[in-house]
Amino acid sequence: MYENFAGKNRRIVVAVNADSPKDYLPEFAANIAARTGMTLRLLHVIEYTSVGSPAAYPDGYVFARTSIETRDELIETAIGTLNSIKSKLQAKRDIVVEINTAMGSVAENLQAEAVSTNASLLICGAKATSHRFVPKGLSTALGLMSDSPKPVIVVPEDSVSDFSNQYLTILASDDLTDNSAEAVTTACELAVNLGNATIAHLHIHPQTRKQIEDQAQKVIDVMLNNEVELEEFFARERVFENVTNNIKAAMSKRVGILNKVIDMSDHTTYRREMRFGDIVEQFGEVVDEVKPDLLVFGRHQFVHRQPWSLGKMPFYGMLNLHRPVMIVGAK
Repeated sequence: MYENFAGKNRRIVVAVNADSPKDYLPEFAANIAARTGMTLRLLHVIEYTSVGSPAAYPDGYVFARTSIETRDELIETAIGTLNSIKSKLQAKRDIVVEINTAMGSVAENLQAEAVSTNASLLICGAKATSHRFVPKGLSTALGLMSDSPKPVIVVPEDSVSDFSNQYLTILASDDLTDNSAEAVTTACELAVNLGNATIAHLHIHPQTRKQIEDQAQKVIDVMLNNEVELEEFFARERVFENVTNNIKAAMSKRVGILNKVIDMSDHTTYRREMRFGDIVEQFGEVVDEVKPDLLVFGRHQFVHRQPWSLGKMPFYGMLNLHRPVMIVGAK
């Protein structure tokens, strides 16, 4: 077992909407806590602003600045609801549940709570409107996906995953950079602690076979025009094979490290997936075929013009696959 995702001294901090009796996140997080033995910490954040405009902040709980008495009343109500949720969760499972409330920014309070409690995971939800830019602000989900100091799992409200199932599949996307290395390793460690899990290790090359071969042919033509002698390696029909073999070699190096993780469990299996073509399209096809319960991505360095994506995979594209998405930053 890996201590990052095991034992009562490790915590899962989950954002709970105590104002909504249909909140799905406590059940989702409780299933992970039950499988790993981690402590579940429920956090309700009352977000307030001097501009009492719900349209500007659709993901939070927005209140105009009010008296201390009113705020205390809101907190007292939230604590009562959290205690009720706690009792229901513990009635079904043998888990430790803690509760807490805070006021201010949801994302900032979640991150602060995770750091102060040495949490291993952050969990938050994503509404349909959270999958895109929001005027005068960004959703809590996108904010956490972009800069959370801890691994964060974002669960769309239309998620089809059920972590109470006996067997789980985790799809770990790997672009074979250092950013993805940490994510794939973390996915394997989580799988070992969840038990009865399969790791589907996926790499998508952004070009199709035809594009690769056409590009090689252009190089060959230039070399022929300059009367440069061609080695057999450059033959058009072998270029795709060479690219494929290079990818397999890179993934095999990664697997050598992953096996040290996977071998620690008799209940974790590994499979490799390799695709070519448009990344968003190919990823969607793999999800349809594999039917994973969790998608895992490594967080890249963001560029100014496209801050809400991982390479060519936008955050909203991940969330629209109707699965929980875990984002892991490089250490």
